[in-house]
Amino acid sequence: HYVTCKEDIEKLDINFPIVIKKTWGAGAEQINYFETLDSVVDDETTRNWTEESIYPCIVQEYEDVDYDLRITILGDKAFLHKRIHNWKTGNKDNFPYGMPENPREKILKYRWPPYQNPKIKPCDDSEHLSLVDLITKLHTLQETKLNTKHMAWDVVNGKVLEFSYISHMELVGRYYDLDTGEVIKLKNHLNFLKHLGYLLGEYISG
Repeated sequence: HYVTCKEDIEKLDINFPIVIKKTWGAGAEQINYFETLDSVVDDETTRNWTEESIYPCIVQEYEDVDYDLRITILGDKAFLHKRIHNWKTGNKDNFPYGMPENPREKILKYRWPPYQNPKIKPCDDSEHLSLVDLITKLHTLQETKLNTKHMAWDVVNGKVLEFSYISHMELVGRYYDLDTGEVIKLKNHLNFLKHLGYLLGEYISG
């Protein structure tokens, strides 16, 4: 649901708790969790580092899960990993990942994000294979509708929350090969430079 003010939220046929997210931003920088309508406030406690209004924003019902799934599809290869939700026991200001703040001087000097990267957990072979139908649908969608061979999809309970092009600093563990139907283990993690090199190779090879 797209809303421009608290009154818009009140008019929605939606159950609390809710999660709201700005129409721009990345890395959970502009996300807030609210237990009740009365708790929805637009002030310095909810505006994050931008100090701008939380509106306009996207509103959805909260899904009580332990992680979200990042599916990165490069050509015919699908890389999966989990981003762990620690906000209930960790830093509640960093919903849903619960990560500590980065040093202020690093944020200012090197433009680091406000919070540390979420904890990552690789998916095993059975998890890859259990998601083949979803991976196949996303692969078809990105090639036929988005006209790209590279896309990262953020998924909770089988539903896509958002997608982005350049998305992550490394690819870990293993991937599902859509051509062969096999799960292939990587010999090494693909860090940022290798990731870009991989993308370039995929582009050149067509």
